[in-house]
Amino acid sequence: FNPDVKLVVMNNSMLGLMKNFQDENFDGVHPATVDGYSVPDVCKIASAFDLPNRRIEKDSDVQAALDWLGGIDGPCVLEVAVPNQWGPYPKVLPGRDLGQQRPPLPGETEGKIQEVLG
Repeated sequence: FNPDVKLVVMNNSMLGLMKNFQDENFDGVHPATVDGYSVPDVCKIASAFDLPNRRIEKDSDVQAALDWLGGIDGPCVLEVAVPNQWGPYPKVLPGRDLGQQRPPLPGETEGKIQEVLG
């Protein structure tokens, strides 16, 4: 069995959801999420499972990476290094549905999500 699954990992070199929680509840102190956090090597993990993999770090590499993804039959992993200022947004708060994301989505996007969710 060789599913044609493409995994794209946006790696901002931190535990983004935990950093958000720390920003909102602990005055931005980031022990073990940014400060002192060591990011696993995504490509080495993929290699350990014999998955084709690639890492990009520059915007100019995006098209070649997309072409590479499209040319792989079966599963593969693309790691995209992004600035650590990029947080995991938008996010859904506990107890809310996908149409109630934070920061708020533009009206047109929110309407499409509600349409899909029924």
